[in-house]
Amino acid sequence: MFSRQSDNMRSKKSLANSRNSKKAQETRQEIAEAEKRKLKCDFEGLQDAFAKLEEKHIESQKEYIHLKKENTMLVEDNAKLKKENDVEETGAAGAGGLLQLSLVELLVLSSSF
Repeated sequence: MFSRQSDNMRSKKSLANSRNSKKAQETRQEIAEAEKRKLKCDFEGLQDAFAKLEEKHIESQKEYIHLKKENTMLVEDNAKLKKENDVEETGAAGAGGLLQLSLVELLVLSSSF
């Protein structure tokens, strides 16, 4: 009888260990699935953040191209204005020289009176 009780106890322990082992396996599997879901969410979040950064980069490139074109136009306008200014200064120097000659002539003429 003692042997039978001992066998029953071993059988119950074995069954309990088996149930505990199954529960432990299920728990480990649930934890692994939860971690997998979390990693998937993290990855999707990173993908969204990367897509937003790509959009910002594209917008920055467009702005850079626009500013570069605007700068080129301003440099060209500056060169034209400088050229016009040089022409005006040359003309003004020539006109100033004529004006000085005219003043000299006036002085000569006025001194002769």
